Amino acid sequence: MTRAEAIRQVLENLRVIDAVSEPAAEDFVRVGRRVDQERARLMDKGLVWWDADSIPDAVAGAFCDLASVRSMTIFAKAYDATGAEAMIAAAKSSERREPVRATYF
Repeated sequence: MTRAEAIRQVLENLRVIDAVSEPAAEDFVRVGRRVDQERARLMDKGLVWWDADSIPDAVAGAFCDLASVRSMTIFAKAYDATGAEAMIAAAKSSERREPVRATYF
């Protein structure tokens, strides 16, 4: 999922647009800032391993839910993302990692 797709999904989550509507430029920019802020917050917590324009499918829904919570005040909407951060943390812990070689002295 790209950043632009994430912004659209947030707008859909908040029911600002439907699946076939184009978002207003102002809404796109305002939600885009919130998407970036949420990504930065998760990055500070060590929960981001993806580039802004390549959000993995395994976390895209949860990430958009968190960004929706961050954006809901713009549109005076309510949104619940309970468990979304835990889903991202669980997906991160299951990412394939190279084995670490122990060095003995």
